[in-house]
Formats: sequence, C-alpha cells, structure tokens
Amino acid sequence: MSLQISNIKLYAWFVVTGWTLVTVMSFVTGKMQQDESVIQVAVAQAHTHLEKDVAFRKWAGAKGGVYVPVSERTQPSLYLSHIPDRDLVLP
Repeated sequence: MSLQISNIKLYAWFVVTGWTLVTVMSFVTGKMQQDESVIQVAVAQAHTHLEKDVAFRKWAGAKGGVYVPVSERTQPSLYLSHIPDRDLVLP
C-alpha cells in the first residue's frame, strides 16, 4: 500500500511539474510574440509618419514653399537672406 501511495505521489508530482512547465512556456512564448508584434506596430507607425512628412515636404516644395507670417516665434530664415522679396510687405 505504501508503495502505491508513493507511486501516486511521484506521478502527481510529475503531472504538476509538467503542467507548470507547459504553462510557463506558454506564457513566455505569448509574451515574446506580444513584444514582437508591439515592435512591428511601432515600426509601421514610424514609417507611416515618415512617409507623411516626406509627402508634405514634397507638396510644399512643389508649391514653392509655405508662407508663414513673421512673429516672435517664427523669425525669417537667415539662410534665405540673400533672396530678394523674401519678406512680404503688404499695405
């Protein structure tokens, strides 16, 4: 009888240990897949934002630039000071 109880305890220990290992491995695998998918989404969003910025820059360049009124926050570019009629003066 003692041998049977000992075998049952050993069998139960193997089952519990095996189930714990399966559960832990499942969790680790799921976590790794989740981390990978988060990185993929972040990279895709970064590419989308970059493409939007490049498209806007091409559009603005094709239109000859964008006029922004001079204020305290937006001063004229020093690199464009050699261009005549850089600043618009309206009556």
